[in-house]
Amino acid sequence: MLVLDGNLSKESISFLASFSSSMLSSHTSSSSFSVFFEPTSLEKSTRCLDAWRRGNVHFMSPNALELRRIAAEIEDIRAKTQHAKTGSIDDGSDSGISIVDLKSTRMKTQQAPLPKQVCDDVVTALRAIPLEMRRRNNYHIIITRGR
Repeated sequence: MLVLDGNLSKESISFLASFSSSMLSSHTSSSSFSVFFEPTSLEKSTRCLDAWRRGNVHFMSPNALELRRIAAEIEDIRAKTQHAKTGSIDDGSDSGISIVDLKSTRMKTQQAPLPKQVCDDVVTALRAIPLEMRRRNNYHIIITRGR
């Protein structure tokens, strides 16, 4: 596992995640190597998005506020990309993501259900990864309680 944090530049995170995934996956099975990203702060939380959206980051551990920032930027990128391609905005409903319906189960923790916005943000973040990458690898979002 390669662990990266938000103190690295966006370019460094993207390079290291891509390089490590490609180099090590050629020597091991793709499921035996992972890249983990720790945002470290709200301002630095989106530095992993290029690598995450390419499927080169497999774990991230944002708190709820960092996850909200990540999801909002993903939504902005998707809207701009779709609008540029088609002149309209795709709602992502045909993304093929196969996860438990987070909206109905409300992802329970030991203390209480997670808020709907957190569940929606998890879905948004997972849908940002290309479908073919999601079919080959596992991706995880570990939501921390810190601020």
